[in-house]
Amino acid sequence: MFSRRSVIAGAALALGAMSRAGAQIVKINPPSEGAVRPEDIDKRVERDAVDFKQRVPQGAERHITFDFVFPHDPDEYRAVGKSALFLVVAVSQNAEELPLRRVYTRAGGRDVEIALLGRPRRLQTPAGSIARGVFGAYRSDAFYLAPVGPLMTENVVLCDFARNRTGFAIYRGEPFHVPDFIRDDPDRNAAEKPDTRAVKAFLDREYPGFGVLD
Repeated sequence: MFSRRSVIAGAALALGAMSRAGAQIVKINPPSEGAVRPEDIDKRVERDAVDFKQRVPQGAERHITFDFVFPHDPDEYRAVGKSALFLVVAVSQNAEELPLRRVYTRAGGRDVEIALLGRPRRLQTPAGSIARGVFGAYRSDAFYLAPVGPLMTENVVLCDFARNRTGFAIYRGEPFHVPDFIRDDPDRNAAEKPDTRAVKAFLDREYPGFGVLD
């Protein structure tokens, strides 16, 4: 059975944490079902920090928690322009690095920009939290609408921070696992114009409480 949502976390190691500055740890968590709310994401960021601190007590310069979900049926798939929803949560030790400058996927030797839907929150990690101590005080959440075609090839999803770091790997590895109706679409690389109401309904169902397109 296809699980519609997957979560990926990645962090750039603090200087001196490893022999090579800028090295990353990327962790892919098990896929899950069901809607994701703001408090769920807050808990994930904190869990990521706990896990990362066990691996690298020195902490990280910056961190990404990445959640994505595909449309639930062929009608919605077409209505949202043959796209998936991405939630990218960026945390940094440096306020000037946020919000992210861009998110993009690299497939077949070319970069494909991923369209920003909106930024529901720009906030700080809670005082006294493990996340603040490990990843930094500054955080920015953002939603994106990603064309599915490039996600189905061997690819990498990257982001550029506002300063200091470009080409930060959010995801690197095998092609994304997609529903059968997307895999079987011979025209999946021909992105269509999304319907705003359909995108809002998709977003509200999968990410209630964020209020991105209200």
